[in-house]
Amino acid sequence: MTSPPPRSIRFIFIALAGVSLLTALWSGLARMGWDLPVPNRDFVSLHGPLMRIGFLTTLIGLERAAAVDQWWIYGIPMFSIVSIGALKLANRA
Repeated sequence: MTSPPPRSIRFIFIALAGVSLLTALWSGLARMGWDLPVPNRDFVSLHGPLMRIGFLTTLIGLERAAAVDQWWIYGIPMFSIVSIGALKLANRA
């Protein structure tokens, strides 16, 4: 059996999920018509994926990873954060 991961890795995932939540709220408010600065015109379309993949999937995966307490399970929130990073990079173009 593998040893459990350090607790500091959980806080990194929680911080990244929080950044995703704040970005999703920003794009959601801009989508509702608030006069907020947006990086580009396609930014408001990221609200749904940021909430579902970036925030909810990361936190649910992290919750389950903490329950199992093995290294390999932390791949779920890691891949969730990586996919949101790829989505943000693809939106820049």
